[in-house]
Amino acid sequence: MNIKTSLIKVLGPLSDAAVRRFVLRKLTADDKREQSSHVVLAPSSRGNLGDEAMLTSTITTLRAMSSLPVTVLCHRTDDDWSHIDPSITQVSIEGFFSPALWAHASDQLVSTLKRARTFSVLGADIMDGAYSSSRTFRRLLMLEVALKLGVDATILGFSYSDKANPDSMAYLSRLGPNVTKYARDPLSFERLRRICSDRLELVADTAFLLRPSDSLSEQMAVLTGKIAELRTQGKKIIAFNANPLGAAMSAGAKRGNESVSGLDSLVQRNVESILRSDPAIHLIAISHDPREPHSDARVLEDVAASLPADISARFVLATRGISARDVKLLCSMTDLVVTGRMHMGIAALGTATPCYFLDFQGKVRGLLRHFEIEEMCCDWATYSSPELYSEQVTRFLKESPHYKEKLAARLPSIKQLAAKNFERFKDQV
Repeated sequence: MNIKTSLIKVLGPLSDAAVRRFVLRKLTADDKREQSSHVVLAPSSRGNLGDEAMLTSTITTLRAMSSLPVTVLCHRTDDDWSHIDPSITQVSIEGFFSPALWAHASDQLVSTLKRARTFSVLGADIMDGAYSSSRTFRRLLMLEVALKLGVDATILGFSYSDKANPDSMAYLSRLGPNVTKYARDPLSFERLRRICSDRLELVADTAFLLRPSDSLSEQMAVLTGKIAELRTQGKKIIAFNANPLGAAMSAGAKRGNESVSGLDSLVQRNVESILRSDPAIHLIAISHDPREPHSDARVLEDVAASLPADISARFVLATRGISARDVKLLCSMTDLVVTGRMHMGIAALGTATPCYFLDFQGKVRGLLRHFEIEEMCCDWATYSSPELYSEQVTRFLKESPHYKEKLAARLPSIKQLAAKNFERFKDQV
């Protein structure tokens, strides 16, 4: 454990307690609220396309259901989500999650929530404290502030680990009866029901409502044209992804900021084993998060640069300059998706494209239970054995027509569950 990690471990709880006292003291019984907007907390700073998928589907659905303005709480001052909807209001709370720089951001938060009719936290997979107990604490604190201001507060579709942080569980248990909680998969629902069953609903991820791109950039036109050409040649197309953080947690990391030593080499061996299993296979390498220090774009680009010349042309990069809606379109054009990213898998399943996952924290299996295809994920032991991993990938590729039919049959009901996240916005003006 390095010095920075040790300091955070010691100072984090003290800072969390201080920010809670600071924020709650700013609230008074005679606070007047306008209730003039829907406020949404973005899952993270801009860059992760899974976060973009959830935020895009949420804003689009809110616009369809309510005429009230939408305000997005941004994690950084340089975040800009206006490409989703140019009419949203964006408020930066940069520093709120910091151990020391939270005072000004706390003022921004309280001021914004005083004007809110609803407050929605996009819970994703960050509400159980597995990545950071402090960042989870502060999201829950935001919900506590909203409740004290009389705001309708909710956590939209989120998963919950079987190894949740105990302090995060205790805080959620205290707040739970007053917060609407939407569990995005059956396993998470069961885990949350043991913590706080009040106002708990089973749904599906909001990103199942995301629409694929209908307007292509120049780069996307090239990529889709390449896939169409391969189709005419009878090739087998797999969308491929890696996830440094997910791999670390699948391998048994104790903290959410760890990495797996030698991951690039392992991913390369997996890729090479898949490509050599069948000369008709082509991989479209799609990044879902190019941000350092855990960039899957960098991993995929390093793999591309290291592949032997005789197979490198069958590994096509799509790692920069694409959107969440672009990813959904690309997944829809493939025979199979192979990923370590939850939301790349959701993009696939949302178009009835079979997906083979690397599981972590038991969260992927919950997603797959929605579709009754829990066999379509592997543990670290399989992932770290290139021969075994490629055998499983080629097996699911061969069986993809069967799985496409099964997914297509289940998808309408899953989209209905995703829409359930937004029931409370009906007829709001």
